[in-house]
Formats: sequence, structure tokens, C-alpha cells
Amino acid sequence: MLRGIILSLLMAGAAQAETPDGRWQVTALAALALVEGDSVELSLLDGHLSGSAGCNRFMAGYEAGEGLSIGPVASTRMLCQGRVAELEAAVLGTLSGITGWRRVEDALELLSGETVALRAQPLP
Repeated sequence: MLRGIILSLLMAGAAQAETPDGRWQVTALAALALVEGDSVELSLLDGHLSGSAGCNRFMAGYEAGEGLSIGPVASTRMLCQGRVAELEAAVLGTLSGITGWRRVEDALELLSGETVALRAQPLP
């Protein structure tokens, strides 16, 4: 019985590693260097992407396979100014150009062609 439980847990972990699903804290953007105080979170689950770049919430659908296709991104419309507006524009622009993904150890990398456009670590 214990062997069956362990095997089930290992299979579930392997299946999750084959998808970009999870809750993520963005640690790097190719479009804009992150600075202390920047906070970008993403959640990918079963074809639904949502997140925040510090001001507005955003959401989109996605399809993951050998590549990654993110549908049109919608967001709330609170007025953002300064650094937070710049960060939000960089994140939304980055998401519109994503073509692939990969897991590197615990991290998630979203790719634009062969370039790592966004890197994120799992949130607890």
C-alpha cells in the first residue's frame, strides 16, 4: 500500500513538471530589469493565467504543449503611474510575445523564440 502511495505521488509530481502550472513569483524579465520592491506574480492552472504586476490584475487563457500560446490578456483598469506602470507594461508586453516554456530545476522560464523573456520561482 505504501509503495502505491509513493508511486502516485511521484507520478503526480512528474505530471506537474510537464506543465507550466503553478503559482509563480517573477524574478527576471528580459524587457525590464527588476528592482527591489517590484512584485510580479503569475498563476497558471488548467489553461487559465492570472496575475498582478503591482497595480492591476490581469488574466488570459493559455495552451501549453511543446510551445506555449497565451490568448489575449485582459486586465483591470486602475490608474497606475511611475515605476509600477512601467513594470506592468513590460509584463503585459512580455506575455503577448511568449511562444514556449520550460522548467529549469524549480524555476519556470517563459520563452520568446529561444530567448528567456521571463523567469519565475514557485510561490509557497
